[in-house]
Amino acid sequence: LASLASVRGFAAAWKRDVKRPIDVLACNGGLALGQDQEDPQFTEDGFEVTVGTNHLGHFLLVNLLLAELSPAARVVVTASSVHDPATGDPGGQATLGTLAGLAPGFGRGGAAMVDGGAFDAGKAYKDSKLCNVMFTLELARRLKKEGSQVTVNCLSPGLIPSPTFFRYQNQGFSSVFAFAASNVLRIAETTQFGGDTLTYMALEPSLAGRSGV
Repeated sequence: LASLASVRGFAAAWKRDVKRPIDVLACNGGLALGQDQEDPQFTEDGFEVTVGTNHLGHFLLVNLLLAELSPAARVVVTASSVHDPATGDPGGQATLGTLAGLAPGFGRGGAAMVDGGAFDAGKAYKDSKLCNVMFTLELARRLKKEGSQVTVNCLSPGLIPSPTFFRYQNQGFSSVFAFAASNVLRIAETTQFGGDTLTYMALEPSLAGRSGV
């Protein structure tokens, strides 16, 4: 997802080799840089890596595969509750501002943050999740306007301090945080729970026809 060439290659391979409608397109990839990351990292395309991976890669993938979706397909996007400042998550909050960071370019060509502000690793993650939510709502609106039966919804799987998700964090801090979140504060969810939330959004019969959730 951090490589737009890879995303395009996957979509082309699907169209060429698989040649079957997609019933569920799950956009579940993502990363979060360490909170102590002072300088931005960039994808091979020059975008800030958090938003580039969590949002732009999925955005391109869905758009390339829209024509391959079955008539009542579901697009499911893994977002996060931290997109909303009301959750009280510490640190900088998600704000896209006027999208000033996207002009004249995003990443190496301009600002590293979508709102044009100074780089903040934690905020970059929250911004990417806000982008996920806004993408979900806008695509749902457009498809409905076109008369499509394809639904687009997003979900928050909760805090899952897995080694895979925290692979860019300080490992000592991650281990202590995971233990405290799971066993002391009891605010963490398991990977099984996170997977179940995605499965629910993808397969739950009562969600049939519901979009923009």
